[in-house]
Amino acid sequence: NIDEIQDIYYYLVYAYSQEKDTVNQFNTLKEAVEVLGEKANDPKYQFMSQLINLCIYTGKGDDAIAYLKKALEADPNIAEYWKVLAVLYYENKKDEANAVQCLEKAISVKPDYAEAYGEMGRIYFNKAVTASNEASLIKNDEEYQKVRDEVVLVAYKKALPYYEKAHSMKPDENEYMIALRGIYYNLGDEANLKKIEAEQKAKEETERRAKAEIEQQKAEQERDVEKKKNKYLSATRNITPEVEDIIHTIKISSTELESSSKSIMSLIQSIPDNDKILHELGYIKFHIERINKLSSLLTKADINSLKEHTKVDIPNYIKEYLPNYSVS
Repeated sequence: NIDEIQDIYYYLVYAYSQEKDTVNQFNTLKEAVEVLGEKANDPKYQFMSQLINLCIYTGKGDDAIAYLKKALEADPNIAEYWKVLAVLYYENKKDEANAVQCLEKAISVKPDYAEAYGEMGRIYFNKAVTASNEASLIKNDEEYQKVRDEVVLVAYKKALPYYEKAHSMKPDENEYMIALRGIYYNLGDEANLKKIEAEQKAKEETERRAKAEIEQQKAEQERDVEKKKNKYLSATRNITPEVEDIIHTIKISSTELESSSKSIMSLIQSIPDNDKILHELGYIKFHIERINKLSSLLTKADINSLKEHTKVDIPNYIKEYLPNYSVS
């Protein structure tokens, strides 16, 4: 029974993978592929995919290429296999021509395959960067410009439509935005450069806000946990709900401000002569942390008790108070 045979191979492979026994895992997958033939591509078991991934993971690039070719001979309509084969040709074999052919196959099979477009763009983008680095060593200005115009910019122009297509399908993918920014900059396309930079900025702001929201939720959860564990000592201090809300608001706001200050400091690291800015931000961060610690302390304090047991030297208080607020 073919189903029983598939199950046996499946559980054997799983057992070896749990034991991290890649040798027996590889041999079992290899045997499964040979015995099952076309059934090795069954989506339920994916023996061929597992074998290819294991070959790549264990550094057997040539074996991975051989199995990919075998799988594509049986079914040439697996776009993901064409893309992986392209990457192996490009990365392992430095074979750009075959890599491009495989990606063209992937795109023809699956026209909405963003990763295939992105990989094609990467090949030409890397070609442009390599040529640009080599051109920078040319001392003759005329010769340098000739190489830049005929090699560097041509490669950037080839990369552009593939990255634009990938970006249109996956607009939040950082790799595509970074590459497009570099291409627009080198091609002198200021309008699209400003547009992609605005998209990057908006994405960063969205991510920052999402991170701040998560931290706020975390702080609120910690507050709820503290209440459940009686860390608030509500029974002994009897503060009003209004005071408790004020303390909680200070805690949340200071946590969010601390996150924002860290983000700003991180962004400013890349700006030259930033010592004064970092110093001032460090000062702000210090006071935010003080407020944060104070709010944590207040959540655990018996405020009524503090009020009742605090003694004030009224005459001395007036002496200290008046000089600070007197009008000369």
